[in-house]
This record gives sequence, C-alpha cells and structure tokens, in this order.
Amino acid sequence: MRKPLPPLSSLRSFEAVARQLSFSKAAEELHVTPGAVSQQIRALEELLGAKLFDRTRRWVALTDIAARMLPDVQAGLDSLAQACSSKAAQKGVVLPAGENLYEAHALELDGTPNRPTMLAHMLMLDHGGYRGG
Repeated sequence: MRKPLPPLSSLRSFEAVARQLSFSKAAEELHVTPGAVSQQIRALEELLGAKLFDRTRRWVALTDIAARMLPDVQAGLDSLAQACSSKAAQKGVVLPAGENLYEAHALELDGTPNRPTMLAHMLMLDHGGYRGG
C-alpha cells in the first residue's frame, strides 16, 4: 500500500515559494492569493511536522529540511508533468515542440497565464473532452 501523499496544491505552493523565495510571487505564479499559499504551506508543515521556511515581513528563507526536500519535490512535479505529456501523446494530442501538456495548453484570462492542474487535463483526456492542437 502506498504512503499517503500531501495534496498536490501544497507541494506546488512549496516549490513555488522555495524557488521564488516569496509568498507573493509564488501566489502570482499560481494565480491564487498570498493567503492561500500561506495556508497551503502551513498545512504541509503540519503534515510533515516540520517548519519549511523562516519568514519575516521582508524575506523568506528555506530551512535545512526544505532545502533537502526541494530537489525531490521539483523532480516529482517534473515527473508528473512528463507523465501527463506522455499520456497526451498516447491520445494523439499534438504539442508544440519542447512543451509539455501542462505548459502548452494553459488557459489565459485577460492575457495572464492560468495553468489548470494536470489532473484536470488528465480528466479531459480520459473522457475525450480534449483534442489539443
């Protein structure tokens, strides 16, 4: 039996904050509020039983645990994106060269990229609701 995983949204929030070293920039990238990112991080910290960031009003720094965890989380998210792109290829979805499903078919609202979750794409693929191009 597989170990339960943290919610994907928490892992995506963690990766974005860790890479940007900013809750605000991560929120902008993920198209959510900084408060939502903060809640996702708090939930992940509770689940892991460890503090992931040292933060003040002016800066954010990774704790040692977060620094060790980040490469694995990034690799996992990359693997999920690759798996979704592979699934798209099996279904005959045409992607521009060098792009994966998650990046290539982001929706845009008022010219701002709004990347839906990979799960939503997979559901559309599995139910025939998406034929990319």
